[in-house]
Amino acid sequence: MTSRRLGFTKRLRVFLIVLCHVVYLVSGISTNVNAQESYQELEEALVDKGFENLSITSQGDTLQIFYENRRYRFEPHGMAELIEIVTNHKSTSWNKIQLVLLSEQVPMLMMTLPLGAYEDFLDSIIDGSQFYQAIHATFDVSSLSGHNFPKQNNSQFKVDLAVIPNWSAKFGNFDNPVESNINLIPELNMLLTKGLTLKAQLIIPIQNDFLGITKRERSRVRPGNITLNQFVSLDDNFYMNITAGTFNKNRAGVNLDVKKLFSEGRFQIGTNIGFTGYYSFTGIETEHYDKQRYLNATLNAQYRYNPYDLIARLDVGNFLYNVLTARFEIARQFGEIEIGFFALATRDEYDGGFRFSIPLPPRKYTKLRFFRVRPSEAFQWEYRAKGFPQNGVNYNTGYNLTDKLLEYNPDFLKKRLLIELHKLKK
Repeated sequence: MTSRRLGFTKRLRVFLIVLCHVVYLVSGISTNVNAQESYQELEEALVDKGFENLSITSQGDTLQIFYENRRYRFEPHGMAELIEIVTNHKSTSWNKIQLVLLSEQVPMLMMTLPLGAYEDFLDSIIDGSQFYQAIHATFDVSSLSGHNFPKQNNSQFKVDLAVIPNWSAKFGNFDNPVESNINLIPELNMLLTKGLTLKAQLIIPIQNDFLGITKRERSRVRPGNITLNQFVSLDDNFYMNITAGTFNKNRAGVNLDVKKLFSEGRFQIGTNIGFTGYYSFTGIETEHYDKQRYLNATLNAQYRYNPYDLIARLDVGNFLYNVLTARFEIARQFGEIEIGFFALATRDEYDGGFRFSIPLPPRKYTKLRFFRVRPSEAFQWEYRAKGFPQNGVNYNTGYNLTDKLLEYNPDFLKKRLLIELHKLKK
């Protein structure tokens, strides 16, 4: 009798152990299925909003989202919209969200946001400065270099046609105090593969009263910049642009732009090296016709004072036309507006002036499925006190690492994100 009782007890114990494992396994499968369903719903919602190159995963209590924004003109605005969608699909297993911002499918910035602090901020339990401190944002994305998850709403081979307004002017001619030239420049942008982009411009003159040779060339419809650019993000916050093609100022060749960031973008150093020759699509000898090939080489440094979004830049080296130049600039970001004042010196001349960049409407573009037409993000213009065209000038490749990195500055993004989140809740 005792042996039978012992045998029954042993069988009961084995049965209970097996039952516990089955319950645990089933509950685990159920949790994973629910998580996958939640990811799918979230992905569909984000794709519907127009975010590209999406991939979503989780690490412990942190939801990680890789995404690229080409729907919203201002990056913090797009980030605020994405956070709003994520919180509406919140799972009880997520305590943090980690956003990885991509540019041309290359990770640029990683931001971690505690959802508890976000809710407290919206409920006015904590203020903006406390929420700012709770957010962690960094340029250091070296741990993500091997990221190769399947991408939802892939951005490759989609044609984004931006229409750029262009205005040039000369002042001081007593017969005609202001000579001006207005162009519209449709610019095709296409991502070919990770970091590799194609740009092609067509310059359409609208108005031109420049005199001489300049008038003949600028009055013709002609190609503008036609370039291939490879953008690379290396370890230790090194960035590189390699550009080949035709540039403005009738230059064609190759250009290398390299930047190294320190202290989350507060300080950076870099170099720009280019080798170009003369070209003309119109066949007209331009105002500065010069068949000579030039090697441009400059060193640059930049410091950013975060409390006021104030930037000081210095460029020194061999500018276009073999002119040794030093250029110093002070600029400030006011949200999407940037205003700068500069001074430059060559061996023969001093010059100075100002520049500005102002956003163009709308703030939200149509979704990019295969092809879209939109205005350029901003109108940019530079004024010089002296109009000598060879006085410390350089060509423009259409790719600028300095401006690109400003857009993803961690301190700037965090501050502007707070403002955009407040706008959404009004």
